[in-house]
Amino acid sequence: MPSPEPLDATEGELLRAVDQATQLARWIQARRPSAREKSDRTPLTVADLAVQTVLAAALERVGPTDPIVAEEDSSALREQGDALAEEVLHFVRPFLGKITRRRLAQLLDLGAGTPAERYWAVDPIDGTEAFLRGGHFVVALALVERGRPTIAFLGCPTLDARGAADTLAEPDHRGLIGSLVIARRGRGTWISPLEAADFTPVRVSNVAGLHEARMLQSVAASHIDADATRRFAQAAGIERPPVLMDSQAKHAAIAMGRADLFVRIPATPDYREYVWDHAAGTLAIEEAGGQVTDLAGRPLDFGAGRRFEQNAGVVASNGLLHDAILSALGARRAP
Repeated sequence: MPSPEPLDATEGELLRAVDQATQLARWIQARRPSAREKSDRTPLTVADLAVQTVLAAALERVGPTDPIVAEEDSSALREQGDALAEEVLHFVRPFLGKITRRRLAQLLDLGAGTPAERYWAVDPIDGTEAFLRGGHFVVALALVERGRPTIAFLGCPTLDARGAADTLAEPDHRGLIGSLVIARRGRGTWISPLEAADFTPVRVSNVAGLHEARMLQSVAASHIDADATRRFAQAAGIERPPVLMDSQAKHAAIAMGRADLFVRIPATPDYREYVWDHAAGTLAIEEAGGQVTDLAGRPLDFGAGRRFEQNAGVVASNGLLHDAILSALGARRAP
């Protein structure tokens, strides 16, 4: 398998930016930031805005014409007032220098882009609820071209590059190093300890039977049907209890071979996932040998909008289990 080196100038700069942003997020998390509530009643922290600002500045430098499709924008600054803006500025100035409040808003608003033939998907803190309680979260960045992720970076401060499957529960932060994942279409998925730049390839597991599979399930259940998920696990013959884990840390764990599958059945028939919640993680799994589809077995279309307008739910697996999972869901793999 080819090495991730040499990275081109764009990839190298973005890798450094994601590494820095992940360390910034972990530093803020250790200070136990308070949660704010956005207009859509979802939680927001200073880390969401600070990390997105750092990533937006890097993306503006390397690809100023590519749209950025991200979770946050400057509306939170207007809703929450001066105190939040000053707090964000405090955290980003070590990276961006003497940035003004106006410039901060400009960088955040770059994330309001519309998916195009080529765009960047950004989730600055994927798993904000988990971030607040000290659980698993990631910093996620992916380049999407013609509806498919082609480059992905995942900063995983709560997942070490090496570890056993039984260490995936809510993390004990003592001694955690964290990891950085990079995937490029056709060139595999690679992982390194944070700050180390010592990448090794990863592969999905070789588990071929659902009775022995390790299933991941979100702790935060606001958008998933937990009862339907339990019924699926029973119908599929999954014997091991699910490991509760939020964010695209689930995707990384499957890519690393430390877990085998997850299924996201939406809480309501019309709910659609956001593209930034899966873009980077989907490529990481696929390039490690796994598969990601919707509940009907169709590939995820990252080009239809900020949400998956053409896809309901998500199935992710090591690939060997995918047909059996779809069968238990009453679906089949799409041709």
